[in-house]
Amino acid sequence: MGRDDELAGRATAVEGALLTAVEGLTAEERMAFVLDAMFGVPAEEIAAIVGCSPAAARELVLRARWRVRAAQARLGALEK
Repeated sequence: MGRDDELAGRATAVEGALLTAVEGLTAEERMAFVLDAMFGVPAEEIAAIVGCSPAAARELVLRARWRVRAAQARLGALEK
């Protein structure tokens, strides 16, 4: 297997793990997570989009990060 094939295989595995983790989030957590992690949207703007207070938006982001990390840990444990 060449280096490119190995990298492609790893990228596919990472993509699958991320999708699995994100699918476990509620719709609001998923939206807050993606807006924060992928686009750097501040909590005040996330709050306006999701329809909650900025404090609640920050909590959504934190809860989503925690749940994604927990899913990542579970997937890592299954691979061993």
